Parts: sequence; C-alpha cells; structure tokens
Amino acid sequence: MRYEVKNVTPEMAKAYLARNFDHNRKLSRLHVNDLASAMRDGTYVSQNGQTIVVGADGTLYDGQHRMSAIVESGTTQQMLVCTLEESDDAIATFRSVDGGMKRMAATFIDRPYQLEKAAISRMSYGIEQGTAPLRSVLDGRATAREKVTSNQAVRFFYEHEEYMTDVATRTKRVQLKVGKGSPSMFATLVVLTRFVGRGELVDQFMADLKSDIPRSAAAVMLTNRMLRAYSGGKKPDNKWQLGILLDAYENYRAGTAKKLTRSTRMIDYYDRLMSEARERGARIEMPAGRLVMALA
Repeated sequence: MRYEVKNVTPEMAKAYLARNFDHNRKLSRLHVNDLASAMRDGTYVSQNGQTIVVGADGTLYDGQHRMSAIVESGTTQQMLVCTLEESDDAIATFRSVDGGMKRMAATFIDRPYQLEKAAISRMSYGIEQGTAPLRSVLDGRATAREKVTSNQAVRFFYEHEEYMTDVATRTKRVQLKVGKGSPSMFATLVVLTRFVGRGELVDQFMADLKSDIPRSAAAVMLTNRMLRAYSGGKKPDNKWQLGILLDAYENYRAGTAKKLTRSTRMIDYYDRLMSEARERGARIEMPAGRLVMALA
C-alpha cells in the first residue's frame, strides 16, 4: 500500500467516482449534502486519519460520500489517499473497511447527560432538517429511507449547544422527579411543540408537573397509563410513547382522561403542524430566556 496526502479537486473527485466499486453501499444524498455543507463553510475536518482507498487499477473502494461532497461543494480538500499495490488483496481490503464497532453520537458529546443530548439532537435534526413524516422522525429518520447519522446529530448539537444542553438538563430533572418516563420523549415534546408554534402547551405542562409532583394527574397520565396501554411486557417505541404522552396531556387538559386509547391521534395532528412549520422555514432554537421549563 502507498499513502499520499493529495489536494483533491472536484475534477479529481469526479474521476475517482467514475471508477466507484460496484459493491459500495448505496449513496446517501442526505449524508453527501451534510458533508458538502461542512466543506463549504470550512468546518469539515479532512485530516483525521481516515483514508480514501483506491485500487491499483483506480477503483474507488472507500470514499464515495467524501468524493461526492467535494463535487457537490465545488471545493478542494486535502485527503489522505491509500493506493493499493498489485499484490494487495483488494476484495479483502474492501470487506474490512468500516467493519469496526460504530461510534455512537453520545461518544462525541460532553458530559453530563450525553445520551440524552445525543437523542434530543437526533430527534431535533429530523424535525428541522428532515423531510420525513413525524412517525419516521421518531424512529430516528431524516427522510423516509435514511436515518440521521451520528455525524449529523453531533454537528446539530454543537450548532445549538446551549439550547440542546438546557433541554436535556431540564427534561432529565422532570424524569427524575416524576420517577418514570423517558427524558428524550419529554424533550421531544418540548422541541416539537415549540417548533410548531405551540410552546404554550409545554409551558403549561411544566407548570402542572411543578404544582404537584409526582401526584399530579398530568404526571400519572404520562407515566402509569403509558405502561397500562402496553401491558404484557411490550416496550413502547418512540412514536407510541410520544403519541400517548400527547394524547394523555390533551385529554387531561380537556377533563376526559379516561378516553386515552392506543390510536395516538395527536401524532397525525402534530405531523401536519410540523410539515407546515418546515414550509415556513421554522428553526429549533428559541431566543434565550424563553424556555419556561424550570423545576424547583
């Protein structure tokens, strides 16, 4: 193998892509766009030890997303290029690429509550930057087919670090005081309602919890009834958790608490609101001081 640092221009990247290995994974346009955006604004780190792997005959075995992003961004990037020799086993090399344990987004986020911060950032990226419906966003997707990557979640976190940290810290306190429930689901309630312009709902939700934790009807609805709706040991997934949470609180406010069902009609309602907010260019972050979520 031969290693060389090269200034890869868009023209060179196109040439590499023309010899892309047939068995490379399907190209993710979402990931390419994200990399290209970082390259354009100068935040992309190309010299991190990762290589572009090219066969002796010019076949591109690893690096199709980075090459595509160079073409997309129209920038020149310094890349460490590993060129295989004729004697190297190219197929064995390809099979070993990206074969290690994948790093979770939380690995790159500062403590404390890094797991909660990563989950919130992933959800928030899908809500603001994605095109997928809400049910898919709650499954960690940004489009109908593509999941939010760790790189996208981490980058989004640091672009909104103060807000993401505030939401993670305060919703973790809610979970600890209530004693049950998921901090990331409470956080999704906060982020989603504010994104679609219904911030008053989460402010009232926090006020209800603060008034009588953990005996308030709101807290009981959001914890015990969630578990009852999924008797038999089945763990509710994200879309059902948020749906039950939204339905439970809406029913609590309307005084019709016993009408909670598994249909979670509020998911479809908030999906429509989310689509409308995306169309008008809404953004996740709120001005400082407007996040009324403090718990004693």
